[in-house]
Amino acid sequence: MDALNDRDEKVRSSAATALGWIKDRKAVEPLINLLKDKDAGVASSAAIALGNIGDIRAVNPLINLLGERDEKIRSSAARALGGMKDERTVMPLIKALEDENKDVRSSAAYALGNTGDKRATDPLIGVLKDKEAGVVSTAISALGNIGDAKALEPLIGASKDRNSSIRRSAVTALGRMKDKRALNLLVETLKDEDSYVRTEAAKALGEIGDRSAMPHMEKVWKEDKDLGVRMHAAGVLARMGNREAFNYLIEELNKGIEEAKKRPIMVGIFCGRCLRLCWR
Repeated sequence: MDALNDRDEKVRSSAATALGWIKDRKAVEPLINLLKDKDAGVASSAAIALGNIGDIRAVNPLINLLGERDEKIRSSAARALGGMKDERTVMPLIKALEDENKDVRSSAAYALGNTGDKRATDPLIGVLKDKEAGVVSTAISALGNIGDAKALEPLIGASKDRNSSIRRSAVTALGRMKDKRALNLLVETLKDEDSYVRTEAAKALGEIGDRSAMPHMEKVWKEDKDLGVRMHAAGVLARMGNREAFNYLIEELNKGIEEAKKRPIMVGIFCGRCLRLCWR
C-alpha cells in the first residue's frame, strides 16, 4: 500500500488499480484519501478501485466527486457508484444524467442500471432523447437491467431507431426483460438489415423462450446470409430441443476445428464459442 504515496503518479494510479482488482477492504480508507490526489488520473483510478471493492464507506466521498470540475473524475465516480449497491447513490446519479459531459452521462446511466432501482426508470427513459448515441445505448442497457415494465414501449421504439447500435442495444434489453409483449417485434427484427441486430434478436427470442417463435428461427437458421446469425439461431433452437439444429452446430464445430488446426491457439476459442450457443 506504500505505493499509493509514491512520488510518481503512474505508480500511484497502478497501485490503486491493483488494490481494486484484489478487492482489499483494508485499502478503502487509503483509497478514499487518494480521491483528493492532485492528479486527475490518480483520483479516477482510486474511484474505480473503490467501486470494484464496493465498500459503502466510499459512498459519500464518491458522491462528492460528482461535483468536481474534471469530467474524468466525475465520470469515474459515477461509474464507481454503480458498484456500491446503496440506495444513497440513486438520486445523485439521476442528477448526473444531466451532466454536460457525455462520458459522465453514460457512466451515470451505466451505474443506475447496476443499482436495479426502479426510481431510475423515468429518468433513463428521458435519456433516450440524448443527442449522443453512446449515451442512449448505455441508458437502454440500464433499462434492460432494471427490468421495469414501464420501459417496454420506449425500448420497442428504440429498436426501430436509424442507428444500428441503438437498435442492437434495445433488442438486447428486450431480451433481458423477457416480456412476451415484445415477441412480435423481435420476430420482425430477425429481418433487420444489420447482422448484429439480427443476432441479438435471435438471442433475445431465446431469452424469452416462447416456442411460437421457433418457425421464424428455423427460417433464419436455414436462410440468413450471415453465418453468425444462422449459428445463433441454431443455438437457440438446439436449446429448445431441435435435434436437427443441434446436429448442424456439431457439424459447424467440426468444420471450425479443422480450420482452426491451422492455428492451434484458435481451437479452444472456437470450441468455447460454439458450445455456448448450445448451453448459453
